[in-house]
Amino acid sequence: MVSASQILQAVDRILHFDTSGILFSTILSHGRTGSFLLHSYLDNHPEIILVPRQCHYFTDYYSGMYQQAQTPDEWMTVFFKQSSFSYPMNYSMKLLGPGMNEPYVFPEDELRPILHEVLSQLPEINCKTFILAFHFAYALLRQQDLDQVRAIVLHHHLPITVYLNFGAPTSIRAMTDETLRQTLCAFPRMKVMHCIRNPFDLYRSTMEIIQGELAEHLKTVYQKSWICLLGYFQATHLSELMGPDQYMFVKLESMHLAHRETMDAVCRYLNIGFSETLQESTFDGKIWWGKYPKTAPLNGINPDFKENTWPDRMDDGTLALCNAIFRTLAVKHGYHIPECRARIPNVYVNWTQYEQKAYKALIRDYMRRPLKHFRSFLPVILAYPFVRTRFMYEMCRAAKTIGRSWPNLDYRAFWMRKNKAWMQALPYRQNQILSSDAQNPVGVR
Repeated sequence: MVSASQILQAVDRILHFDTSGILFSTILSHGRTGSFLLHSYLDNHPEIILVPRQCHYFTDYYSGMYQQAQTPDEWMTVFFKQSSFSYPMNYSMKLLGPGMNEPYVFPEDELRPILHEVLSQLPEINCKTFILAFHFAYALLRQQDLDQVRAIVLHHHLPITVYLNFGAPTSIRAMTDETLRQTLCAFPRMKVMHCIRNPFDLYRSTMEIIQGELAEHLKTVYQKSWICLLGYFQATHLSELMGPDQYMFVKLESMHLAHRETMDAVCRYLNIGFSETLQESTFDGKIWWGKYPKTAPLNGINPDFKENTWPDRMDDGTLALCNAIFRTLAVKHGYHIPECRARIPNVYVNWTQYEQKAYKALIRDYMRRPLKHFRSFLPVILAYPFVRTRFMYEMCRAAKTIGRSWPNLDYRAFWMRKNKAWMQALPYRQNQILSSDAQNPVGVR
């Protein structure tokens, strides 16, 4: 039972959050980099409020999802029923506890009246006050002492959120510069923990978990590598905007091979004390056995963890592809990558008919939207040259198709010139040529 004095204490923390000494932090990732592992280590720390769910709250908010919400009930309805918080949880959350038989069920029915009471006491509900009210209400529900709280951690997860339907992208949202600026206006002291991993291992892991029909459509440079590549682009770009004092990279490899040192660094970063709870993986205080408890159960630190597993599990063509795309990023983040002089085979640079159709549908979808939505989409697609040039080519074709026109622009020549610039930037470019066939934008001898 939550008392009236506890509600008032939570409201006071929200209204004076900037001077309360409590830090707001987020966990970011771009998939397969250990964000859930870091979340599980921080889950039971007594000085942290951390809800055992991921939620792309800021991208939801700044995309206009909460625009019509006015009353506490309307805000809660959007958050619990329409936002990314409502997405299904990973199946591993159903297999918690020592016997893997304790499912986690988010206590929405119990939380709603507490959250409603807190929101009703606030003079204004906005992006900042709602997410703070949600976390403080959850802490009260769990009977967590607010006087001990030093940090709130939101598992925001992907700075780039991609929704796929059998390989056809239907919606893309990004934590753009404008989103970040607005978020920092609300939380000027916000700190980010961005989980990263050797991009070669990340690429291999991403491809191995994709099963079924979707896997058949991820056979090209763009489709197979863009999630990994754009994730690293976002990580590097956002860290440069915020600076090292507010942006910390947490390596998956370090969480296993140098766990104590890594957790010590995280604690110093969040200004919290070290706790023995950081040595085990839990969600809602229950033992968590990793994302794949049935096939590879793991709690806490993996004693058999190995770095650089990719050389023995990639063919020469895939290795050459990764080397051309990820090498600079890998070196930038301190990973050692051996030289590779294999050629990129044509199978990786040809677009299948299905992929062309899906990509064109995506472009046409955004061409029909208001300009403000189109602008939010551009930083994602224009992140890297090989994505940008294909996008520009297809966007121009789509513009002609739906009745818009850009006068005096030679679409094909524009695209070819841009693509040539990318080709010249690749390693071992003497083995590569430009194809004149629009269906085969890059050819390799």
